[in-house]
Amino acid sequence: MVNSLPGATLAFDVALAAALWIVVFAWHPLPFWWLMLPAMAVLGALGAYRRTRLPRSASTSQHRPHGTVADAARDALIGVATAILLYAFFAAGHALLSRLPGFAGGVTTVYRMTRLPKWLMAGLLLFVAGPAESVFWQGYVLETGLRRWSPGAAWAASVVPYALVHCASGNPALVAAALAGGAFWSYLYLRMRRLLPVIVSHAIWDLIMLVILPLR
Repeated sequence: MVNSLPGATLAFDVALAAALWIVVFAWHPLPFWWLMLPAMAVLGALGAYRRTRLPRSASTSQHRPHGTVADAARDALIGVATAILLYAFFAAGHALLSRLPGFAGGVTTVYRMTRLPKWLMAGLLLFVAGPAESVFWQGYVLETGLRRWSPGAAWAASVVPYALVHCASGNPALVAAALAGGAFWSYLYLRMRRLLPVIVSHAIWDLIMLVILPLR
């Protein structure tokens, strides 16, 4: 029998993520980044801790660590390439959907809400936001699901809650972006079973979307 973290623990942690996103997006008693940074720090630290506590099992060997520097470099390149591919997908979707009622306004709201000096924004995206979300949703939630369910069910269990917590924003464009991005990064983790390409992909995609080539 494959051991794993109790389901109640996973459910509690996902509920905590939802509560944090409600504070950030719905209540927002402080400016966006003043709330988002500590929320990301909590989720990233929690995900990293829970990941280390996952018991060894028959599926543990499927998680392939980096053997050499060359392996890590290759995974980083895969992360960059997949980020560019995902950005191209979003750019095409934006061109098709920008005329829908509320869509363009939702995109504009995201950029207005996250506005910061470019150098500061780049640092936060590369070293806090992208890594924290990847560690929590793919490194912890998805990896835990893989110890309990089929790959397809584990993938859904990481993708659907990730999209749903963004419903706190009341922004359909942001929810759609979370659904597409979450589906993509969780699939990448399923294929690679390593976290580095997912972290790099998420962080570089954030950087392109919000700093280098914003869709507006």
